[in-house]
Amino acid sequence: MILATVNNSIGDKKKHFSIDELVKLFNDFNMKKVEARGDYAINTIFKEATLQEFFDFLKEYKVGLKKAKELYEYFKLKGYKSEKFEWFFSKL
Repeated sequence: MILATVNNSIGDKKKHFSIDELVKLFNDFNMKKVEARGDYAINTIFKEATLQEFFDFLKEYKVGLKKAKELYEYFKLKGYKSEKFEWFFSKL
């Protein structure tokens, strides 16, 4: 589960995400207002999550593909790239 992937990479349990916070990160994403905690979660998702857990999260929590792609575009603007997510978003 993507929530576990994100939270397992955060040592301080006080900074762990709830599922609602993670869904909100996607649905209310604003590239100009990304805080350090959200930035870390985005990096973790696109560096460590599998496509299956990513897709399952989007489906289960009804996160639109447009919103998911916005997060990936933010990730890319920071100079990162993920081949599996490049493939995923190129198929849309």
